Amino acid sequence: MSIQRCGDKEFPLIERFWSRYRAAKGDPQMSAEERQNLWAQEVGNPFQNGAGSCWLASDLGEPVAHLSRSPCPAYHQGRTIDAGWWRDLFAVSDVAHGNATAALMLTVARLNLGHAVLGTPGVESQVGKLYRALRFDYWGEVPFLYLVLHGSKLLRNLVVFKRNRALFFASNLASRLYLPSKVIELRHRRRARSEAGVRIEHWRTFPEAVDDLWARLLDRFTLVFDRSVTYLNWRYAEPCYERMGVFLHDQLIGWVVSKLTAMNNNAYFGNLTVGTVVDLLANPERPAEVREVLHAAVSSLAAGGADIIVTNLSDRRLVAAACAAGFIPGPSNYHFFTKNLPALQIQDCHLTRGDSDGDRRL
Repeated sequence: MSIQRCGDKEFPLIERFWSRYRAAKGDPQMSAEERQNLWAQEVGNPFQNGAGSCWLASDLGEPVAHLSRSPCPAYHQGRTIDAGWWRDLFAVSDVAHGNATAALMLTVARLNLGHAVLGTPGVESQVGKLYRALRFDYWGEVPFLYLVLHGSKLLRNLVVFKRNRALFFASNLASRLYLPSKVIELRHRRRARSEAGVRIEHWRTFPEAVDDLWARLLDRFTLVFDRSVTYLNWRYAEPCYERMGVFLHDQLIGWVVSKLTAMNNNAYFGNLTVGTVVDLLANPERPAEVREVLHAAVSSLAAGGADIIVTNLSDRRLVAAACAAGFIPGPSNYHFFTKNLPALQIQDCHLTRGDSDGDRRL
């Protein structure tokens, strides 16, 4: 078993791995668009330190496992620290999986001897298990929040009902009645009244004004990942993301990134159209401004046909503003780990769904 860190020259090996991985699962091969997106993610990160942030484990010369890191500086109490988040571990077969995981664990252990922060994997994922094996500190769940727009569709699609025939029959019947679905919707609905002078801009790329906002708000959080224009224009370059700036009296008060995903027999969301508030930045000490930013995302996603809107936020002030905007907390499968950092309170950290690969799993 050998392991190597990959840069531009090794990209054909990454493609070969994904061809083998997809063939083993019976999935179609990558399209030209998927290949281009993979290339952009693997070799385009502005903080990858030149050598690339992707590792491949090979057995007898054939790539059998893949793990990639998205470097992104973080700020702990205003001080820059080396940070990033890992995407999940993929392996061609279960036989190779154990050996590949062991090899990758050794590599990760060597790479993270200094200050390091890692994002929010599912705690039972391979990466989550890897963190625990490497004795990373676990700080708890990143709160999951959701807002229902179409109660009748939710009742028809919740998997928890489909697992039980009687429950499925009852929920299907309730979905066709006016009252049950409206009760669900009204529980989430808040009458949002924008302040006079609020204006929304839709961006193709993040403008320089975003850096000014980032500089003003950086020290409002105990820990926060980089939100500079350089990082944001790499992280959210793909066309699936909608980027919006929120202005009050022509001053930028926040921005938000969202996306729509039409589900097809999804294990959690059935066939719902799911809107995701992927990332945002606003002054946490001004809840009205946070609500304006969330309202911009909700309005856009609702107009796009979302049945339910989901997000992950950790800062207690942002969570409170989201709840005031109609979001309700639910069970979370995103968890936060760090290494070589002092004690943290997750509710003082600014973590979003964009600080992981969670938005790619919808």
